[in-house]
Amino acid sequence: AAVEAADLGGFDIILMDIKMPRLDGVAATQEIRAGGGPCAGVPIIALTANADSWDAASYLAQGMDAVVEKPIKAERLLEVMAA
Repeated sequence: AAVEAADLGGFDIILMDIKMPRLDGVAATQEIRAGGGPCAGVPIIALTANADSWDAASYLAQGMDAVVEKPIKAERLLEVMAA
C-alpha cells in the first residue's frame, strides 16, 4: 500500500516503518526509489526499534534519508523532518 500511495504522489515526506507484514520498509523504499514516480526523490525517514549504528547505516545505504528510533520522541522526529 505504501508503494502504491507513493506512486500517486502528493507527499512531501514519507515515514516508513521498517517492520511491515507483506513488504518490509527497506524493500518498499527500494521500490519507491527505483519506480521513478513522483515520490522517487521524496525524503524517506525510517521508523524502527532497530536503530543501532549498523542498522541505521544500512537503512541509509538502501535509500532512506534518516532514521528515527522507536519509541518515537516528538522532538527527535521534528528535528529530522526539519533537516
